[in-house]
Amino acid sequence: MRSVSLGLFSCAIAAACGEDTPAGPDHTQFFETKAHTAKHTDAQFMFEVPTLFRTTDVLSELDARALRFVGGKLHVGTSSSVQVFDKDLQKFAPLAGAQGIAVVDLAELGDRLVVAGEREVRVLGAPGAQSATFMARVTSVDVGDGAMWIGTLGGLWRWQLPGMPVKVVDQVEVRDVAVLDGIVNAASAAGVVRYSISTSTTVAPYRAPADLADDDVSALAVSFGTLIVGSRTGISSLSGGPPMITRAGPGGLPTGDVTAIATSADLVLLGHAVGATAIGAAKTDHYHSRRWIPAERVTAVAIGEQGARWIATSAGVARIAFSATTLADRAKRFEDLITLRHWRMDGFVDDDTNLDDANKPLEGFLHDDKDNDGLWTQMQIGPWCMAYARTKDEQYYQRARKALDTMFMLIDLPAITFEGMGKKRGYIARSLVREDEGEVYESKKTNPQWIPVEYQGKKYFWKSDTSSDEYAGHFYGYPLFYDLCAKDEAEKKEISDRMRQVADYLIDGGYLLLDLDGLGTTHGHWKDEAAAIIAPNDCAERFPIELCLSSLGGGGWLNGMEILGHLLSTWHMTGDQKYYDAYEDLYTRQRYGDMIPLRDSTVTVTDPAIANHSDHELALLAYSTLLRYEPNADRRERLKKSIVDFQKYETRERNPWSVSVVSSGVALTDQAEVDAAIQTLREWPEDWRSWSVDNAHRKDAGDWPLDRHGRAQFDVVFPYDEIKTMKWNTNPYSVTGGGSGKSALAPTPWLIAYHTLRYHRVIE
Repeated sequence: MRSVSLGLFSCAIAAACGEDTPAGPDHTQFFETKAHTAKHTDAQFMFEVPTLFRTTDVLSELDARALRFVGGKLHVGTSSSVQVFDKDLQKFAPLAGAQGIAVVDLAELGDRLVVAGEREVRVLGAPGAQSATFMARVTSVDVGDGAMWIGTLGGLWRWQLPGMPVKVVDQVEVRDVAVLDGIVNAASAAGVVRYSISTSTTVAPYRAPADLADDDVSALAVSFGTLIVGSRTGISSLSGGPPMITRAGPGGLPTGDVTAIATSADLVLLGHAVGATAIGAAKTDHYHSRRWIPAERVTAVAIGEQGARWIATSAGVARIAFSATTLADRAKRFEDLITLRHWRMDGFVDDDTNLDDANKPLEGFLHDDKDNDGLWTQMQIGPWCMAYARTKDEQYYQRARKALDTMFMLIDLPAITFEGMGKKRGYIARSLVREDEGEVYESKKTNPQWIPVEYQGKKYFWKSDTSSDEYAGHFYGYPLFYDLCAKDEAEKKEISDRMRQVADYLIDGGYLLLDLDGLGTTHGHWKDEAAAIIAPNDCAERFPIELCLSSLGGGGWLNGMEILGHLLSTWHMTGDQKYYDAYEDLYTRQRYGDMIPLRDSTVTVTDPAIANHSDHELALLAYSTLLRYEPNADRRERLKKSIVDFQKYETRERNPWSVSVVSSGVALTDQAEVDAAIQTLREWPEDWRSWSVDNAHRKDAGDWPLDRHGRAQFDVVFPYDEIKTMKWNTNPYSVTGGGSGKSALAPTPWLIAYHTLRYHRVIE
């Protein structure tokens, strides 16, 4: 087999290379699109690197309440001390003279640190510490005009050394203080109280709606002559002219309830009752959940060197810094992560590895079997083989081959049982466990769904009741290994012999996957998928009503494409005409080809309340296979229109894998589509732990109907580092998701998109 370029396509050919034209389609050919006008050149970008100081070995008191850079060093005020960050040791150390004070705020007076406690304000540094106590609870402190301005729940105080504090505004519960241009601004529940230093009197306050988003003001900051006011519903920027008000809502802030503000020349950093928000010139980031911060309520924020975001909470402090990388570098780190954490039983890619300790993601792995072990592993074999074909880097081949050997066992081990009962081989198991896997193996002994077998001197259990999902994965991965990884005809024959067995078993079963008991598995069927088209008026009289509804609503579209791809790829790998004839019979006589176009009635795609993201993932596998092996030009056009129509629904998700599958068969011309895919690859977090992410507090999206599980969902997809850790089979619109962090996903969802885009020359 050899390849030539045919316009947008390359194919392994007979006729296209000038040889005699065969009587029918040439089974050796496959089609690839690699000429795109919309593409991306991989270049360096900055990605966020969170570090959570949330253990007492690095921060002895975790209840952090205030942050302040003094003399270039970060100081953290806690419930009982002030801690100073040591860059070299990457940990905090207690500051002398500040022990035993419940800190609420920090300020800088010349070269001295001002520490505001709940009942005391203390000035540290030469010529010595000085302190003052207060009857009312202290809330804040700022420095201006050579004096300290202290906010309490009983009013505003002025303290200038030497001397004692003097109350200058009474009967106001001050929440925060900021001095700007001779005016002391005090945040309160009734707007911003303003005290003139020169006249020693209050002046006209800032009030909503003329000046503020609302009057429930909680935080203040000064930035280059502008007063930034944080309140319950948003922020207001006041600089002498008309105020600039930004509220929480679509097009505005992610949330309100501002608790703290820090600013720099090009950044405003907000703390909230839930999370923190960084507003920059190019983008806005919202940080919450254990992926980013130790606890949800933010008590203080600060901006460090190179724009690092420091965020204080009651459970510790987070630093979000930046590091330069490329997509290629990120791919290397994700590949290393698979090697380190995600191999099970010598060849399964464990897509969801359990962790003994959520805080130690690179040690203490607890592997377990999953129902879709074969599916996820094949979804990694495919991109490995694309990477191998592109680079000829042997590591990709070796990983794919290691996984392939275990995939063979999913066919060979059930065959022992089936043939022992006088039945045909060709059934693919869901998963396997081996006797050296301890409790993972022992727990299967009393489960009738797990079948014992001995193979090559070892004991195994293989799992029955396989679904169509696993077959979609196998008919994606095996053909790609056959085309792109196999090094000789013997290796190809290993694959084609097994795929012949698998396809024969499906055909002989009437496109029902028959289990060991001779009955169809729960979700292993591709029979009568065009029922709604064959009998549009009397479908329910000829077929089960569930099949009619499924056929019309999306089941026919998905399962029909799957089985057509299964047969075409088997024909490609074996060269046996009977598989093409079986494909032709389904496509034409049984009208499976009529199920390929996407319709309004395909509600698993078109209706947000019914959309099935697992089906979308499986459909991308089916599209991949059909686009690769469909030899008929007219049918290819129908198929290409179908995936382009499908992509219209995926566009708002910025799904790089769906874009990559489109690119395998259709020339990309929409640069915005490619840019959105790259945005997702860049913003995807490198922490793959399944942290609980509850975005119910967010106001910057509208509501959609409840999803098919009755769960709340938004009408937009937030940046992928601001939602649950996910695979492409889950709903990115979900309001909530995730878990305790004690499981970690394999990076396969990212790698399958990246390597497919690289292979098809969208990323260069």
